Amino acid sequence: MPPKSDEISSELIKASLLVNSSLDIEKVLESILQSAMKLIESEACSIMFLDEAKQDLLVFLALGEKGKEIQKLHVKMGQGVCGWVASKGKGIIVNDVSKDPRFFPGFDNLTGFKTRSILCAPLVNLGKVIGIIELLNGHNRIPFKEEDMQLLSAFASHAALAWTNAKQFNDLKTKHDVLWNEVKAKNPLVLGESPLIHTAAERAKKAAVTDSTILLLGESGTGKEVFSRQIHRWSDRANGPFIPVNCVALSEGLVESELFGHEKGAFTGAQHQRKGKLEIADGGTVFLDEIGDMKPSLQVKLLRFLQEKEFERVGGNDPIRANVRIIAATNRNLKKTVEEGSFRKDLYFRLNVIPIELPSLRERKEDISALSKHFLCRFQNETKRAGLDFSPEALEALTVYDWPGNVRELENTIERAVVLSSGNQIKLEDLNLPIHQEARMESFLPFRDSVKSYKKYILTNALAKTNGNRIQASKLLNLQPSYLSRLIKNLQIH
Repeated sequence: MPPKSDEISSELIKASLLVNSSLDIEKVLESILQSAMKLIESEACSIMFLDEAKQDLLVFLALGEKGKEIQKLHVKMGQGVCGWVASKGKGIIVNDVSKDPRFFPGFDNLTGFKTRSILCAPLVNLGKVIGIIELLNGHNRIPFKEEDMQLLSAFASHAALAWTNAKQFNDLKTKHDVLWNEVKAKNPLVLGESPLIHTAAERAKKAAVTDSTILLLGESGTGKEVFSRQIHRWSDRANGPFIPVNCVALSEGLVESELFGHEKGAFTGAQHQRKGKLEIADGGTVFLDEIGDMKPSLQVKLLRFLQEKEFERVGGNDPIRANVRIIAATNRNLKKTVEEGSFRKDLYFRLNVIPIELPSLRERKEDISALSKHFLCRFQNETKRAGLDFSPEALEALTVYDWPGNVRELENTIERAVVLSSGNQIKLEDLNLPIHQEARMESFLPFRDSVKSYKKYILTNALAKTNGNRIQASKLLNLQPSYLSRLIKNLQIH
């Protein structure tokens, strides 16, 4: 029984509302396919989109008995009925596929589905075919009619608009993320006056104008990401994207997906194809932080990229080329990890083309005053607290402290002091620095206060070395995590 006009109107309105109110492309397209199957009764349906680079139609979503098998198919442009529709840009009705030479039986052989009839319409955006939508086997062998084609074409218009909206949104989000990373990293590299930082900077400037891989070495918090951004700005790639990737912030599987991207269905939750950082950074720079902690399976894939400048998405088989400069960084002794067998020797040599050692802050104490004033100016602007300055005692304490957490610890200390201090001067007590043997303390504290201060110093030092990670800090100190948390609370460590 053919659908009534009010039922048709209702389903088309529902599709239109969903297209204009949701960016969940899979949800929108599934609703469109379900409506199409409801109004044009059929056994199966699918929607495919064109991969322009490969000139393939990729099945995005398929409903029906063999939906999962169909979603694995790639269709060449011009191949089969749907390939013909995509190449010609016009719909077609085939009510007996055995009599149509355009029908390609290979898909039925792969899926076990028996196709009898096909109703197929192109998805068109701005005059270009971007995919197709098709229904298979009219219910009770009822042949498809011209009215069915008109209705399917209406659904095709909604599907094309939904796909275009989602693609534009994802493209804009990707660009936004890249630009936002640049905004967050707007602060320039403060070189300072120390010979060690000047040596590192001069070496970086020479390396920046090449495409050679750079390996930044140094303790945690020495500013390796800031330095890598400055190298990117000095390079011919400055107008391209700068993409940072932390190799230990995510699980092994997620780092692989983050770096190389993934195909739809590559793993649970991979509902869409996603470009990786290497692909997004084409023409720019990728910064791989904590490279010494990269898992062996990822080391192999990274080595291949460095050798051949190509990679495959997770779940994919097609090689993808990317013009990307790699800057890697680690606070570990890579030579030692190679000797221990946890890091590949061939990858080490590929990364260690131009090594640059960044000095710790205790090795460049002459820069502490300039860095402190730089951070003070920055956080004054961010917190809208103009007119702040350091007391002489506070500036002296900043200079003599050893800074186990290096520039990152200094930055955090200044930010905290700006937020919590009162008046127009940051005093010694506002810094909340731990007491230790090099602090040049001129007065002795009572025994209990000395013990408390030293405990505070030990815990602060451990947290700085582990970037605030309490689990790692507890292992470093050989303490139970719960006891460490209790100490942090009791000692009022922020």
